[in-house]
Amino acid sequence: MTSYVNKTRNELILICKEQKIKNYSSLNKDELIKLILFNNPLSVSNPIPVSNVQTETNVTVCDFFCGAGGFSEGFYQEGFDVVFALDYWKPAYITHEHNHKHCKNVCMNILDIDSPEKIDEIIPDTDIIIGSPPCVSFSSSNLSGKADKTLGLQLIKQFLKCD
Repeated sequence: MTSYVNKTRNELILICKEQKIKNYSSLNKDELIKLILFNNPLSVSNPIPVSNVQTETNVTVCDFFCGAGGFSEGFYQEGFDVVFALDYWKPAYITHEHNHKHCKNVCMNILDIDSPEKIDEIIPDTDIIIGSPPCVSFSSSNLSGKADKTLGLQLIKQFLKCD
C-alpha cells in the first residue's frame, strides 16, 4: 500500500512524472494527491481523505514583477503558499496565471500602487514578499549600459514601499 500523505510535494511531483501524469506543476500537495489517486485509483487500497492532509507550510508569499512565474514556482515547490502575483506585461501575466492558478494574479503597473490605501486594497498581507524587477534599464545590452536608469530605479523604490 502506498501512502502519499507522508510524501513531500517534490516526491509527489516525481510520482506524477514517473506515471506520465500531466498538469501537475501548479498544484499544491493536496491537489497532487487527488490527481495521482484519480489517475491511478488502485494504487491505494485505503486512502486517507485528502482533507486530512496537512500542507508542509502555511507561509504565504507575494511575488512582484512575477513574469511567467519562475520565482513563484521555486517557492511553491518548496511548500510555500504563493497567494499573490503582480506583473505589468500582459503576456507574462497570462503565463503566470496559467502556471499558478492557485494564486491571485494581477496585471497592473506597480507605480499605480501609489498610496498606503492602495497597498492595503490590492496587496494581501503575506509573510514573504519576493520580486524580480526588470533589469532592462540596468542591462549592458541597453545602450551599452548607458541607458536611462530612472524607470528601473522607480520600480525598485516602489517595490520596496509595498512591504
